[in-house]
Amino acid sequence: YSEDTRIIRVPSSSRISPNLMLYAFKEGADAIILGDCVKKSSRFPWSKEMTEKSLEIVNEKLKSAGIDGRRVVFSEFSAGALNYFLNIVNGMAENLKQYERIKETQRKEL
Repeated sequence: YSEDTRIIRVPSSSRISPNLMLYAFKEGADAIILGDCVKKSSRFPWSKEMTEKSLEIVNEKLKSAGIDGRRVVFSEFSAGALNYFLNIVNGMAENLKQYERIKETQRKEL
């Protein structure tokens, strides 16, 4: 994956609140990929639902600021799925090339 990709490990994707995601965009993030383990092997079986609710909130806020909601994605990963992980990350990098840059005025609206 590209050198400007930042990976932040947390116990569960549900720990990333809508405010944290919006803060990341305000501070210059172009996209966010939330990953979590497959639900059946999770220590936090409710995390996927919480993450999906957070994504709905973030997507509404992005939309109101004129930012494409496809800049935030969620995916489940298993420990041996390195190629799948790389495809998600590299796919997002390719998709970003097609999107308009996020303007500072849009970032401030978040």
